Amino acid sequence: MIDEFAALSPRPDIYISVLPPLYEDGIYSINQTVINQDLPSLLTGNFLSENMSDGKVKGSVDVFNQLGGAELAHYEYFCDEQSCDACHPSDAGYTVLATAIYKAVFA
Repeated sequence: MIDEFAALSPRPDIYISVLPPLYEDGIYSINQTVINQDLPSLLTGNFLSENMSDGKVKGSVDVFNQLGGAELAHYEYFCDEQSCDACHPSDAGYTVLATAIYKAVFA
């Protein structure tokens, strides 16, 4: 997918982001190990550095750690008076997510 976007004209700025953490295994049939361990390790390190070094990817956005990371340290970003499903961020969580993206792209 990165190659497809990088081939567009004009060439867009491409950023890689690790998904927000999953606070409950099996919610919506999603595997917590895949979301909280496998994907973060795949999307950082060599994958990121290889794609940044060839100029295809401009940067990365770390919403995974901003929203609690592997420690699941910020459950309040996924649970408020409107919803609490351990998967979708609350309004506060979406604010943190948007702020992280804004800082990565415009700072």
